[in-house]
Amino acid sequence: ARGACVLLAVAAGAGALAAAPRSLSARRHAAAEARRRDAFATEMQRAVAEASLSRAQAVSHAAGLGALDRAQHHAAVARVDGGVALDMAHVDAAARDRAEEVQLEHAVAEAHAKAIDENARQGQQQGGLASGHADVAAAAAEASGGSSALEGVRRVVGASLRPDAKWVPDFYDPFAHAPDCSPKRSVGSLQVEPQWTVPVVEGAEWPPPDQCDKYNLQDLCDVLRTTARNREVLLAVANSHAPGLDIFLKYIKDVNIPNFMIAALDEALAKRLTEEGVPHWFIKNDAQGNHKVSAQKFGIVQGFIHLGCSVLLTDTDVVYMADPFTSLYRDSDIESMSDGWDNKTLHGDIEPIVDHAMGYAYNVPATMRMAALNSGLWYVAATVPALRLMQIMAHRMATEELWDQAGYNLELMLPAHDAHQTAGATVRVASPFCFCNTKVFFRYMRSQDWFTSHTPIAVHVNYHTDKRDRQISIAQYYHHGEKDALKKYTGSHSDDALQPTKVLERAHSGQIMDGQLTSRNVQGTLRLLQDGTGCKPRTAWGGKVDMEPRDLRYVKSACGADVAADDLWCAAFAEANGAALRPARAQTGARGGRGRTVVVVVAASEDLQEVAVFADQTAKIGLSGVLVVALDATAAVFARKRGLATVLWEPAGEAAEAPRSFFKWKAVEEGVSRGYSVLALDPDTVLFADPFDYLYYDFDVEIASLGTDDVTAYGYDHVVDDAKMGWSRYVHGTRQFVRDTGFVFVADTEASLAMAARASSRLLRGEDERLVVNQELYLPSHGPYAASGATVRVLNYLCFMNSKAAWRLDKTLPKGFTPVAVHLSYHARKAERMGALASRFADGAARDVKALAGMPAADGADSPSDPFKSCSLDKRPPGEALSQGAQGVSGKSSADFVSWLTAPGAKFTWSGVKRVEFKADGSVSTPWGEGTWGVLAGEAGEGQVWADFVGAHHVLSRQARDAEVVTSIRCSDGDLVLVRRIGDNRRSLRA
Repeated sequence: ARGACVLLAVAAGAGALAAAPRSLSARRHAAAEARRRDAFATEMQRAVAEASLSRAQAVSHAAGLGALDRAQHHAAVARVDGGVALDMAHVDAAARDRAEEVQLEHAVAEAHAKAIDENARQGQQQGGLASGHADVAAAAAEASGGSSALEGVRRVVGASLRPDAKWVPDFYDPFAHAPDCSPKRSVGSLQVEPQWTVPVVEGAEWPPPDQCDKYNLQDLCDVLRTTARNREVLLAVANSHAPGLDIFLKYIKDVNIPNFMIAALDEALAKRLTEEGVPHWFIKNDAQGNHKVSAQKFGIVQGFIHLGCSVLLTDTDVVYMADPFTSLYRDSDIESMSDGWDNKTLHGDIEPIVDHAMGYAYNVPATMRMAALNSGLWYVAATVPALRLMQIMAHRMATEELWDQAGYNLELMLPAHDAHQTAGATVRVASPFCFCNTKVFFRYMRSQDWFTSHTPIAVHVNYHTDKRDRQISIAQYYHHGEKDALKKYTGSHSDDALQPTKVLERAHSGQIMDGQLTSRNVQGTLRLLQDGTGCKPRTAWGGKVDMEPRDLRYVKSACGADVAADDLWCAAFAEANGAALRPARAQTGARGGRGRTVVVVVAASEDLQEVAVFADQTAKIGLSGVLVVALDATAAVFARKRGLATVLWEPAGEAAEAPRSFFKWKAVEEGVSRGYSVLALDPDTVLFADPFDYLYYDFDVEIASLGTDDVTAYGYDHVVDDAKMGWSRYVHGTRQFVRDTGFVFVADTEASLAMAARASSRLLRGEDERLVVNQELYLPSHGPYAASGATVRVLNYLCFMNSKAAWRLDKTLPKGFTPVAVHLSYHARKAERMGALASRFADGAARDVKALAGMPAADGADSPSDPFKSCSLDKRPPGEALSQGAQGVSGKSSADFVSWLTAPGAKFTWSGVKRVEFKADGSVSTPWGEGTWGVLAGEAGEGQVWADFVGAHHVLSRQARDAEVVTSIRCSDGDLVLVRRIGDNRRSLRA
C-alpha cells in the first residue's frame, strides 16, 4: 500500500508536467515523446525521494485520485498520447507492461494538470507570486490540496514583433537583375548608423584645427580644406613607378572628380603632380613594388580618419567612367569592390558539408565562405571601427610577412578570438557591375544583352597582367566610343563562361571537405591555455596595438523604477538578475555600472532530463541569474521547483505554430530592448564555471563555434583554383565553420537589438535557426540588403566546447583542464552525455577521466557502441578474410571490405591528404610512411580493418551514408578522421 501511495504521488507530479499546451508539445514526433516519458519516470522517482513526502500527503493524493473513473483515464490517455503510436506487436511483455504503466501515469497526470493549470491562472489574476523551491512532486501535492503549482510563474501569452522588424531580407543577386548603380536602400532593416570619429557639427570649422595640431597633420589639413567634398576624397597612394599612372590620371581628369588627390610617396611623383596641378600630400617613403606600396595605405589613411575625412582608396590600374561618390551607400565602415564572380562568392555563402564520421549529426556542420574584398578600390568611412582597422593592419604589415589584401580580408571577415581583437568594422560589398573586377567584366558582362547600354562607374584591372593594354582598351570603349576596342580579347580565356566554386572544386571537393572536418590544428590553442591565463580574458593583441576604444552603444534601460508594474519581462529579468553578481568587465562605465545580465534557457517538456542536469550544474557552480522560458506548464513547474526563475510562454496568434528558436530569440530581443545582456543557452549545455567570468564584453555578440580546431573555429585564407584565369587563377577568400547558436552572449547594444529582432522575425516564418543567426552575423551588406551591424567574437573552442570537440579531443586536453561549458550540439543522447561530461570534468576525486571513453564519438547506426573496443582485437593479415571459413576472422563483410580497399586502381585520401594505398600483401603506403594493415579477429571485428603506420594503430569502419567514405579511429587518442576512396571510381563519386 505504501508503494502504491508513492506511485500515485509520482503520477501527481507527472500531472504538473503534463499540463503542456498541446499547440507545441502535441506536434513533437514519437521519438521525442518516448524520450520525454522516460525523463518523467526517472525524474519523478528522484523528486519523490528528495521531497521526502509524508505518508499522509501520499494518502491524500491517493484519495484525490480515487475519484477518477476508468472513462476519465482513457480520455486522458487519448489526449496525452494523441498521434503517438506504440507498436505493441514489436515489444516484449515487460516493455508492454511498462508502456501501459506510463500511459496510466499520464492519464492521471492529465486530469490533475487541468486543476493545476486553472488554479495557477486564478492565482496569477490575484497577483500572487510564490517563491517556493520545492520539486515537482511536492508542487503536485500542494496542487491537489487546492494550491496552485504554477503560482509565482509569470505568463506570457502570444508574441508581437516590432513593426520595423517585420521584414524579409533581400539577399540581392545582381546576376538576376539588370545593373543599376544608384543606391537602393532596404526598408525596415534595423541597421545601426556608423560611429564617426569627428561628428558633424553645423557651423564648426573643418578640418578641426585641434585634430590637425594633435596629429601633426597641418599639411594634410591644408590640402583637405580645398579638395575634400562632404568630408570625402578619392585617394591614390602611389610612387612614380605606379602601374598605369598616366592613363589613370588622364581619365580621372576627364571624369572631373573634384575631390581627387594622391598621397605621393616619392619626390619625383610629387614634382609631377605639382606641375600638373593635381592635389597631393607628399609623404616620403622608400617602399618599392606594388604590394609594399599598397601596404602603406593603412598608416596613411589613419591621418584622414583622425580628421573625420572618409577616403575612397583606389589603385592606379583603375579606369573611371563616372564620379564614384554618386553610387556609394555610406552605411558601413568599409564599402569595397570584390574579387568574387557570382552571387555566392561576392556576398558570402553558408555551404553545408557532410560529416560522415558524426552519424546522427552528419548535417550539423557548415562553412561560411566568401571571395576576397579587393584592396584596390574600397571606401573607408571616417569611423572609429575603420580607424581601428587601419591601426591593426599597420601593426600587422610592420610585424608580419603578409599580403595587404589577404590581411585586411582576414581582419574584416574572420571573427575576434582570444587576444586577437578585430576592429569590429561593418562591411558592404559594392555592385560587381558598377565597381568591376576584370574577371566579371570580360567573362560575364561582355556577353550580356545589357552590356552596350550600361556604363560602369569603374573597372579595376586586377585579374590580368597586361594591365596597361586593358586599361587603354576599356578607356577607348567608354571614353572614346570605340566599340571594337574590346574585340581583340574575343576567343581568349576572357570569353569563357564563369563557373561557380562547386564546379571549380568538384574534382577535389571531398578532399577539401574531409580536410576541414578532420582538421586537428590545436597546438596553438593548447599552448595558450597552459600559459597561466587559461580561459580567462586576454589583453587585446598583448597590448602591442594602440587601438582607438570603441563604444558599443548600449541600449537605454527600459526597466527603471517608473516602469509600469505590468511589464512582465522587466519583472522576470529583474527577478533573475537580482542576486546575480557579475565581473567588473560587465559593469564598466560605458554600461553605466548596470551589470544587467541574465541567462535565458528556453525549454519544453521534452527537455526535462537536460534541464535537470543543467540545473544541477548551475547549482554546483553557484551560477545565479538564470531565467527559464518554459513553453508549456510541464517545463514551467519543473524549472520552478528546481529553484530557477521561470516564465511560462503560451504561444498564441501568429506565434502559435512558431518553432522553439523563435521564442529563444524573441526572449533575447525582449531582454536586450530593456537593457539586459542575455546569455542564451540551449538546455543541453553543461556548465563547469560561471561563464560571465570568461566573457570579454567587447563585441555585440560572443558565440561558441561548431569548429574543433584553430582553422575551423577561427577561419583561414581559402584559395579557389580557376585554371582558366592563368596568372590570376588562384582566388583568395575566407572560410570558417558556422557558429554554435546553442551558446551565445548578446550584449544589450543597439546593433544586438537589431540583429535579435531581425532573427526573431525570420524564425517566426519557420527559417532554420543556425542559418538565420549565422547569416545575420556574417553576411555583408550588398545592394538593398543591409546588415544589422552586430559585431562578433568567437569564444575559445576548447573553453566553450561543442560536443564533437569534447569527444574528439578528450585525450588531447591538458591534464586537469576543465572547460567553461560544453554544448551537446553534435549528439542525440543528450542527457546521458551531459552526465558523462559532468563526471569527466568534475572537481577533485570525483573526476573520471575515462567517462567519455566508453561512449561512441558519434550517435548513429554506423558508430560503434565502444569506439576503443576494436582497438584491442587480434590483428590478422587481409588474406584471411578472403579465405572462406578462416577461423577467428569475421565473415563476408570483412571480405567485401578487403576487396573494396584493394580494388585495381583504388587509392584513398586520409583526412583529405593524398594518397593512401592498401595493397593485397598487407602493406599500406601513406604520405607519412609505409605501414601494414589487415582484418580484425572475431565477431566484434566484423566489417572492420586495422592499419598501422608511423607508430599509430588505427581501426577503419565502413559506413552506410556514403559508399566511398570510411571512418578511422586512432587508438592512442580517439582521433576520428575520414578516409575517402579516389582513383578508378570517380564516376560513382560524382553520382
